[in-house]
Amino acid sequence: MDGKLIPNGVKAGDKVLLPEFGGQAVKLDEGPQKKEFLLYRDEEILGILQD
Repeated sequence: MDGKLIPNGVKAGDKVLLPEFGGQAVKLDEGPQKKEFLLYRDEEILGILQD
C-alpha cells in the first residue's frame, strides 16, 4: 500500500448482508460498558439492501 485512502462501498446507515461466519470480533472494555463488534472487510459483504 502506498498510504492512500481507499473508500469502502458502504455508508453509515446502510443495511448489508453478511456471511454467517467470518468477520473479526473486537471487544471494547470501557468501564461498566462492555461492547463487542464484528468487523468485516469490504469484499466480505454479500450485498447492500436497497429500499
